[in-house]
Amino acid sequence: MRIGQDKDGPQTIIGKTVTVKGEILGTEQLVVEGTVEGRIMIETNVLIRESGLVKADVDANVINVAGGVVGNISVKDKIEIVSGGYVLGDIRTPRPSYRDWE
Repeated sequence: MRIGQDKDGPQTIIGKTVTVKGEILGTEQLVVEGTVEGRIMIETNVLIRESGLVKADVDANVINVAGGVVGNISVKDKIEIVSGGYVLGDIRTPRPSYRDWE
């Protein structure tokens, strides 16, 4: 299971064939399988699946990137970029963690 996954809590899923343009604000987990263009501000977790593409700035507590992000990320707790995932932009975290890079 990837970080930030909460199968029991409420979540919003943006499907593979869906494109959302504008701001997304909320308190429940957001799962992106399609495309988001604009801005995402979620108080919990954002999961960007392999098929997901976010062309937006993202602010969240925990972010998992398996797809793509073109924009800046600000995370309060933790970010995970898995194999195949990418970010083209700046990443801001509360503190750096170099443990996994060694």
